[in-house]
Amino acid sequence: MGEFRMWINYQNGSTIGESGTENGNIIFDEEHVDGARITLEQNCHQNIPFAITSGIYGGIVHTTFASDKIEATLKYNKMKLCIEEGLGFCKLAGETEMSSWVEQFCNQY
Repeated sequence: MGEFRMWINYQNGSTIGESGTENGNIIFDEEHVDGARITLEQNCHQNIPFAITSGIYGGIVHTTFASDKIEATLKYNKMKLCIEEGLGFCKLAGETEMSSWVEQFCNQY
């Protein structure tokens, strides 16, 4: 998923194939250079086909789910764009504005 320049493979890709936070097999795991991470897992616990866990370091961690790989990939890429916006926003925004962004992000995903 290398179309985003500011994202790099988390720990040089060493987590791919490992078990993730939702007990699924990690298929994508990336870190943003400004302090965020997003992970896509498949075959998670409780019959969940795909889980996407994202977070901004020191701020939020949020997990969402998808029923198939197409939906998961679309959400993953959209979430990366939103996280990039959030990282830029949190540099300029106050606590109230950032809280509003977090709520909107979590409601959207």
